[in-house]
Amino acid sequence: MNESYKPESADERMQNELSELVEKESYTGEEMREAYYQICKVSEVSKSNDRINLLKERMNEMLSQHFPMNRLVSTIEALDEIDNAEDKYKDFVKKLDISNNEKTVLNSIVERKRNGILECHVDDEPVATVEISENMSSRATALMLLYHLSDIINEISEKYSLESVKISFWFDAE
Repeated sequence: MNESYKPESADERMQNELSELVEKESYTGEEMREAYYQICKVSEVSKSNDRINLLKERMNEMLSQHFPMNRLVSTIEALDEIDNAEDKYKDFVKKLDISNNEKTVLNSIVERKRNGILECHVDDEPVATVEISENMSSRATALMLLYHLSDIINEISEKYSLESVKISFWFDAE
């Protein structure tokens, strides 16, 4: 066996715990940024609420254990991207040249937190598959699908003229 075991560092453990808290409590980038600003004394504590206080408390614990401040900034930036993912995904789906029924199905995957296998077909031939797992939030699913479907459409456009092929999506729900 050539794989070496690398234990999780304290920073990675704290980062994962923070990510789990953010996901579990559905924090927004704005809430996380406010907690960060209050820690840095850039924002007034009067803007606090229980959610921000809980997040601020956790972030302060991490910093007291020498967690790098710049990693908090990276987490906030990533969360900002996730916050807007559902709207970006809906806009992306709306612009696809597919049937309204397919658009409804694609949107329902995110809206109803459906899991299963999504296949992309070109002229009724499968060209790509995306697995959607049940343990993802709507925001994370939207972001994942946005990236995957964008990549798939770009790859198809590199091989074919989009006007000369029929792209379709099939979803097999679990």
